Amino acid sequence: MQFALGTSSSAHRPVPGYLLLPRSRLPVLVMERLHTSLDDMLEQYPDIPLHVKLSILHDVTKGLVFLHTRNPVIVHRDLTARNVLLDAAMTAKIADLGNSRITNLRPGQLAGTMTMGIPGTLVYMPPEASTDHYGPPLDMFSFGHLCLFTATQVFPGDLLPSTYTDPRKNKVKARTELERRESYMSPLEATLGKTHGLVSLVKGCLENDPRRRPTASQALDRMRDMMAGLRPPFLHMNRFQLEKTLTDKSAEADTQAREIADNRRRLQHLNQGIEELRSKKAELETEVEVAAREKAELQAVTELQAVEIVDLSKQSGKPKASKFPDILKCQLPLKWKTTTEMPMGAMVAQAVVIGEKVYIGGGMMAVKKVRGSGERVVGGSTDREEKKRAQLSILECSMTGEGPQWRTIVAPTGGFAMAAVDNQLIIAGGVVPGANVSDHVSVLDSDNKTWTQPFPAMPTVRFMPSAIGYKRWLVVVGGSVTPDDKNLINVVEVLDTSSKQWYTASPLPRPTLRPSLAIIQDTLYTSYVSAEEIPFTKQIFIPTLISNAISCAQASPNNLTQTEWQELPDTLTPFPALTSFHGHLLAVGADDSPSSTIAMYLPHIQQWQKVAELPTPRGGCACCFLPATKQLLVFGGEDENQDHIFTMDICELDTEHN
Repeated sequence: MQFALGTSSSAHRPVPGYLLLPRSRLPVLVMERLHTSLDDMLEQYPDIPLHVKLSILHDVTKGLVFLHTRNPVIVHRDLTARNVLLDAAMTAKIADLGNSRITNLRPGQLAGTMTMGIPGTLVYMPPEASTDHYGPPLDMFSFGHLCLFTATQVFPGDLLPSTYTDPRKNKVKARTELERRESYMSPLEATLGKTHGLVSLVKGCLENDPRRRPTASQALDRMRDMMAGLRPPFLHMNRFQLEKTLTDKSAEADTQAREIADNRRRLQHLNQGIEELRSKKAELETEVEVAAREKAELQAVTELQAVEIVDLSKQSGKPKASKFPDILKCQLPLKWKTTTEMPMGAMVAQAVVIGEKVYIGGGMMAVKKVRGSGERVVGGSTDREEKKRAQLSILECSMTGEGPQWRTIVAPTGGFAMAAVDNQLIIAGGVVPGANVSDHVSVLDSDNKTWTQPFPAMPTVRFMPSAIGYKRWLVVVGGSVTPDDKNLINVVEVLDTSSKQWYTASPLPRPTLRPSLAIIQDTLYTSYVSAEEIPFTKQIFIPTLISNAISCAQASPNNLTQTEWQELPDTLTPFPALTSFHGHLLAVGADDSPSSTIAMYLPHIQQWQKVAELPTPRGGCACCFLPATKQLLVFGGEDENQDHIFTMDICELDTEHN
């Protein structure tokens, strides 16, 4: 049975009604039915207005005044939120007097001897509750906790855990009650502000010394002052004003609902417009891509006028039927100027042009070794340390002055990718000596002596990838995630060197190691051999590659597909080195079996044509076109004996050829 102490003049003390049953002398106490408890309300409604909370606490102080002014004094001993009941009008009444004690104290006395054990709920209890000497200040301490719970709607015991782990000794320790009480005030001050009257009242109620806590009467006076500063909504209005306010608010709500509906329709219309613009953008990008290809084809046809052309119909015998009856057999009039010794051999390396300098590295570099008493060069040194140093070497070939000038630069890794972006030499990935595969991106400083790392690491570690620069973008393709050829990847990633942001682009159809790359007319071409030793030649429009990578990064990376890479006819030799030459795509040499073939891709007929030959068959060579001198440079590779070639061939168009 619950007893409720009311807070109005007639209801804040129990007024039982006695009803004698016909055949029994036992009295029955009949009391009003209360709807809920403060504990349930605080849990059920997270945003209770402040004036409602203060009104409830004001009612509780009235009940405490009633208890503490009885003669003898009554101490409740278990004042908690679950023992404060609320009626339909939100009037609070103190309930559950099962732990209450009628003391031998007169009103105004603070403490006396209690014959019972520790009362009430532990979190709500003050220090003196563990003794048998306490009085009304015990209820005021509990009232302070009740104010905390009501104002913040967070149970005081949850504000700070009762235990913590000492990081120095890694032991669980208990917090002192003083530590816990100090932590209670921050949430209260954050909710009400440091100057609010309830903050100072709670501080007083939680004092350790019972004599310093306010009495119930003092707390009631302070609650009245707080209530006087409040003006509950609509309290000053009469019925007509209330009805008008409700009508106005209802009309305002209807207006807001219409505005929300209109805004939703506008948003839907804008989304449709955005989708239409995206569709038009995709169509325009396709048109630009087609136009760029047509331009490249027209330019290829125009520049072929500088090439000796022999019609197939002039060959001996009757002309053979062909799918392309107008196919032309081309011959580039190349003039091989010189063959120059290189300081080192370079196989499956990359050649990067910056101004009048060419940088060769990232592949299998080798120091010259001579067999026996002869002068035949047969490959790299067998000294292990010398071979390690060779893999970290980059050859710088300066084509200014008379003849090539050579210099060796030491790279931070071996088996890296190399490219030029904004006239800066950049290397990506590789293997750090004595460590794992790297994801670092390094830039050769302007003094050409030191390496810096101004860009973030690649999302994927890579050994023997390939890289190429396009405007402000660095494109990194393929490689292996281990320092061998057993874990190849087809991942393509692009770095915006301006924003220093990496993006994942459309992957290659097959994983590969050190693919050959070249850019002609905004189109990226690649030739590579897959892990299954199947040769592939692909092309992709670079602006599309980059824009799709950015779009998918902002939406869903799972939308990236391999279908953006378009199939090209097979090259005449397996895995040649690709390079541009006067705006045309050349395939030079081969990989496994050295070849002297130089083939040109004719986009207008989608065909590879043999146009020239190397002075020496090469496999896995590096080549590049030097715009400053309009020369084709071919570096290193291996010969038919699988020995390193330590020479560089230089050629240019023979403009005097008729």
